Amino acid sequence: MSIPWFTIPPLDLEFIGLGRIPFFSITSAASVGTVLVAFEIVTRRSPDLDAHLARKMILISVIGAYLGSYWAQLFFYRPDWLAADPWVWLKIWRGGFSSAGGYVGCILAAWLYLRLQKTPPVPYLDRLLVAYTTGWAVARLGCAVIHDHPGVLTDFFLGLQFPDGVRHDLGLYEFLFVSLIQVPAVYAVCRRPWRSGSLAAAVNLIYSIPRFFLDFLRVGDARYLGLTPAQYGMIFLFVLGIVFARHAMRDGPSLQPPLWGPLRRK
Repeated sequence: MSIPWFTIPPLDLEFIGLGRIPFFSITSAASVGTVLVAFEIVTRRSPDLDAHLARKMILISVIGAYLGSYWAQLFFYRPDWLAADPWVWLKIWRGGFSSAGGYVGCILAAWLYLRLQKTPPVPYLDRLLVAYTTGWAVARLGCAVIHDHPGVLTDFFLGLQFPDGVRHDLGLYEFLFVSLIQVPAVYAVCRRPWRSGSLAAAVNLIYSIPRFFLDFLRVGDARYLGLTPAQYGMIFLFVLGIVFARHAMRDGPSLQPPLWGPLRRK
């Protein structure tokens, strides 16, 4: 028993001169929009944030995610491109496919911007990662439909019937995990008063551990000392999650108001 091969055809907009838009491009754009909307919602419910600074940070984080995705793809997955053209790292319009690189790039860009603004980064990163978790589910829907992350052959009941046999579909698995487990878990935490750093810790720890082990099922990816580049990214996110958790434990009894659900009026 397995899941039959399925896909969603491109959106045909030839009649207005826009051609055929792949479903993956639609979900990628929708995921960015979802992140921006979700971040605006949590920012409006966060009186401790500078709203103007927060909106600048979210835009910079989107740029960081794009650059991280491209550069991680280039340096870790396609070094042959760099060997053929030493200036290809500047050709950012080509886009990238490294989700782990995008994730890390998003966090680093936001953190660097906040440090340059001499602003404590943790309160902003808490909200940022809640917003990115929401958008991550939308982005992974595209991966689940185009099946661009095939795994090893399997008889698992959630395996997908690829042309050469039933394989683990890691894009589908991640979409199911993020949508059914990670997003509900993070928003459950958001419904209660929380300590600064705990949301960022929850997002990084919940995501990095299963993603690290899922990557052992991948086929065709570059490996360094037996691990994929994404697995090294997950190690970084796990350590970062521990750092955020330690920050939350040091925060003492100070609690932030819920970011989701009805606000309690005094």
